[in-house]
Amino acid sequence: MLHFCVKNVNTKVEHADEVASTSTTAGNSWSARDAYACPSPKDLVKHLDEFIIGQTDAKRVVAIAVRDRWRRQQIADAGLRKELLPTNILLEGPSGCGKTEIARRLADVIGAPLVKVVATKYTEVGFIGEDTQTMIHELADSSYDMERKRVMSEVQVEARQLAIEAVARAYLCTPEGTGEESVAAAKDLIEKEDPRTMSIEIEIESHLTHPAPLDPSRPGGLFDGGGSRGRRDQAPPPTPGINVTGERQPDRAGQAHSYGAEEALRWSKLTVRDAMSLVTEHYASTLILDREPEIRERARVTCEERGMVFIDEFDKLISEEREVASGFGSKRRGVQKELLSLIEGTVVTTPRLGRISTEHILFICAGAFTTAKPAQIMPELQGRLPIRSVLKPLTAEDFIRILTGIRYTLPMQQQALLKVEGVDLQFDADALEEISKSAFELNRSSANTGARRLQSVMSTLLEDIKFEAGSGGPSVVRIDKNRVKETVAALMTKSDLSKYVI
Repeated sequence: MLHFCVKNVNTKVEHADEVASTSTTAGNSWSARDAYACPSPKDLVKHLDEFIIGQTDAKRVVAIAVRDRWRRQQIADAGLRKELLPTNILLEGPSGCGKTEIARRLADVIGAPLVKVVATKYTEVGFIGEDTQTMIHELADSSYDMERKRVMSEVQVEARQLAIEAVARAYLCTPEGTGEESVAAAKDLIEKEDPRTMSIEIEIESHLTHPAPLDPSRPGGLFDGGGSRGRRDQAPPPTPGINVTGERQPDRAGQAHSYGAEEALRWSKLTVRDAMSLVTEHYASTLILDREPEIRERARVTCEERGMVFIDEFDKLISEEREVASGFGSKRRGVQKELLSLIEGTVVTTPRLGRISTEHILFICAGAFTTAKPAQIMPELQGRLPIRSVLKPLTAEDFIRILTGIRYTLPMQQQALLKVEGVDLQFDADALEEISKSAFELNRSSANTGARRLQSVMSTLLEDIKFEAGSGGPSVVRIDKNRVKETVAALMTKSDLSKYVI
């Protein structure tokens, strides 16, 4: 019975620690500008146009605010750079018009951490509910995950080479690897992903396919034998489950893994291809253990200098007159005061990254403002949101452009889903026009959900088709105008009756 062998690659693990140490030293002078690329505002708006129809004014102000942060990072004078504060933004527009999507797409294209929160879940300190500072905790976690992923990608090449070395030596112990081949030849077969080699089965401990979360108090990586993580004064950990002799490798205490000896004694069969993925992940985790301080410092700088917080339902923090009289409105005003301190700049202690300054975090607040008005926001908070942009409600023409003129349109998505089942879904041009008109009319006659209404209409339209797909249904389905009208007629009836539901 074959088990992996890593006794011959322990020296490689030591070398990995040296590489990590070198990277840590080099990373001490890392700053946000080192990994910060931002297109011009014009290019950012052009990118947004591929996913969001209309709302040019909102796209422009957000793109300028994002680019200004990049410009600030290029200024050499640290004192001047500190004085340049972000221009926080207030977006006003109905539901489904693209407020959240603008922020999400921009954060994605520039690689900045973004958290989206709902203002109504926060309460003033002293009341039951979440403290406003938790949004900074979430942003810190997002920044850490982003930087850890970035560092993991930097060590993937090294980790893959270590994994190839380990798997190649184990491969030579199999009947397929007769032992006559050299390690170099076996490595070459695995590196080229030879189909005959990659399909060979090996055995690996079951729990290693579901590793425990990394924690200083528990075994460190996928194949860590236990004890402290990343300690240089200890020998490289043996790799349980990778043993030519077929005997289980004990950990440094001579015991099985602390999270279940019975679990550790079970083995699962994996192909070389799957084992390569697991072993590569293990070595990548090993390589970055000593780079933890660097990752945290990168994450802290990224959070403070590039972080973005999108606060939705911001208009719900404005109290109505009857709520002020009842005392409930004062609680909402209390949340505004808490947000004011965050937006104007304070220091928040986070569990993951420690002290985070919010002075240069970009805040984007958004709301429908159907009953309340932005003028009712606390004057001090209004002053911290100097840029205001009003998004327009979507028209029937906008809906047809959403269905036909952006990247990855809704019909294209549905066609891809049904193609998996062997169904060729086709839409007539007049059918798409009818879908857009119907969605617009439904928004007028009932709750206005904006572009999300298209998803509702499309889901209802394709419900029967998706139910029959994969069960011997038709291989070609054509959606025409009449079919859309029949579907929408049922939706209109439900919409009319919903007015009378108590």
